[in-house]
Amino acid sequence: MLKLKYLVLLASFLYMLVIGGSIAAFRYWFAYPNELQSSTTLYRSNESALKLALKEKLINLRASLDDIIDNNLEQTKWSNEALIRHKLLAFLVISDGPKIETMTSSSLWFSQPDQLERDLKTQGEWPFKVNTGYLEGSRGPMAFAIRKIHNSDHFAMVIVNLDTSWLSSLKKSVNGQLRLVKFPDVGAYSVNEQTDTASHDDLFTHYLLNPKGDIAAQLQLKHSIPLPRLWDTQTIIGTLSLIVLPLIITLFVHFLFVVPVVTMIRKLQQMSGGVDPVELNLHLYIYELDEFKRAFNQLVSRINHHQEQLIRESLTDGLTGIPNRRAFDEQLKEAWNFCARTQVPIAVAIVDIDYFKRFNDEYGHQQGDEALQAVALCLRSRCRRASEFVARYGGEEFAFIIQGMSIEELNGFLENMLQSIRRLKVEHKKSGVYPYLTISAGATLLETRSNWVQHNMPKSLIEAADEALYSAKNSGRNKYELNAFRGEVQDPAEDTFY
Repeated sequence: MLKLKYLVLLASFLYMLVIGGSIAAFRYWFAYPNELQSSTTLYRSNESALKLALKEKLINLRASLDDIIDNNLEQTKWSNEALIRHKLLAFLVISDGPKIETMTSSSLWFSQPDQLERDLKTQGEWPFKVNTGYLEGSRGPMAFAIRKIHNSDHFAMVIVNLDTSWLSSLKKSVNGQLRLVKFPDVGAYSVNEQTDTASHDDLFTHYLLNPKGDIAAQLQLKHSIPLPRLWDTQTIIGTLSLIVLPLIITLFVHFLFVVPVVTMIRKLQQMSGGVDPVELNLHLYIYELDEFKRAFNQLVSRINHHQEQLIRESLTDGLTGIPNRRAFDEQLKEAWNFCARTQVPIAVAIVDIDYFKRFNDEYGHQQGDEALQAVALCLRSRCRRASEFVARYGGEEFAFIIQGMSIEELNGFLENMLQSIRRLKVEHKKSGVYPYLTISAGATLLETRSNWVQHNMPKSLIEAADEALYSAKNSGRNKYELNAFRGEVQDPAEDTFY
């Protein structure tokens, strides 16, 4: 059969298994795919916005070129004001070759056409097959737009430097961080063989291609929201919290419920095994258990009370109310052991009511019971010290245990006892020795100062007292006989009476 503490542990383990498994399954098959799908959708939207912004940049660049040509057809050289207005780096008129015929630049460092001619020759077959695109120049990547001039064999080209301001204008269209990588260390790149983008986790790379199809620069977009992970820190902490929770609950249940219940069960098992019931002293925090403890302690208190009452009743004579024969035997053992330890004198006296059978025959048993009660009450009144004990020994017999008296004190005690009974003046017509109820007594006093008691049993005193009673009854009744002796250590069986 499963124990309570193991049941609590099993329930905790099953809880962890079910909760942990459910969270893992929910995360793996539902939550994580949805998060991944949402993040991927957001990424694709962000990447599409970047591509659209780049496309608009090139369209605007071509529009600026058209505006400059259409408004300045009669001029052979265009002013810097037009370049600055359109935020252009340079305007070129190029003949076949390519050869730069005219160049107007808004920047002093971009005033040498020879280097630019060499750069143009490396970008692809002239004339370029594309109207807009990017160039890999010696001074960095650039965007360009080109068109043929009407009624001429020459081409017009405008160039924009891919600088910080150009990059900042792109950032307004996307949600994330943009980074331009110049002259990437890659081999020849063909548009026909690969796409112009690449993605890795939350990093998106867009390749800026020259007319030849090679990479002029890389534009990297770092998305502001990272890709979700199957088991990220937050998910792990949340899952562990839910798994650890039953362990904490198990500890609380163990100490607040299991331990008190097990303790109470053990107490009940001990009681059923014969151990005296003991009250529970547990400090409980659960109301129902505390109520059970209170009821249990009340039950134990009642059991102890009834047990004490039963013990008292078992040691008390029901008629006279004084100790009975069983109580006398236990008291004699204690007194005997005390005498053996301290060598204090000990005496036993047996008392018998004279002709009590005649009294019952004459007055009836009701009067006989009343006479016994009166004698018992009188004899108990003679015991004025803790070392003096009286009990009903059986029928009309009573017995005394007296400790610490000398032979003279014991003689006086016995004489006063006989007189007190006579003073009761309980009428006894059939007595034959006295008109009132009387008693006869036989006593034995052990005055040994040796270890004689260690070699003998208490019944030795009872037998000697019984012999003394027999002698008193045979010599006329209404009297007492006292035997005193000393135990001899050398031969405990040889006793000296006097």
